[in-house]
Amino acid sequence: MKYLIAFAFILINLYCFAQDQTTVEYYPGGTKKSETPLKDGTSIGWYENGQKESETQYINGAPDGKTIKFLPNGNKAFEGYIKNNKNSGNWVWFHENGTKKQEGLYNESGENGNWTYWYPNGKMSKQGTFRDGKKNRSWKYWNEDGTLNKEDFYKEGILITP
Repeated sequence: MKYLIAFAFILINLYCFAQDQTTVEYYPGGTKKSETPLKDGTSIGWYENGQKESETQYINGAPDGKTIKFLPNGNKAFEGYIKNNKNSGNWVWFHENGTKKQEGLYNESGENGNWTYWYPNGKMSKQGTFRDGKKNRSWKYWNEDGTLNKEDFYKEGILITP
């Protein structure tokens, strides 16, 4: 009976240990490149200089949840959410100087809802609506000085009026 209990204890510990295991990769010079959970947790990547490159939530061994990518200068490149191996919810991309580059929503079919894009100087460059991954309705385009350049109308991805 003691052996059966000891064996069960070992199996339980092995199972629990497997839940927390991560794969670790290194650059040729020996600095850590990434840590990725085999099951649940946060995957972290680093540039070769040791600066953080990315963070992604994992559930059941796959990306699921918030993901952030950093530029080599330390500013965010983008942040968003992943669900069922697809972009989901609100996503934001950034210019190298840290200002917003674009922002919009994803659903199961792709881009959906209002999307806005900016120049590195912070002025809006274009704004419009997607529906299931296709441009839809009004799309406005601005010059870098902030003046309106043009407005186009789309229906299910097809340009109606130039």
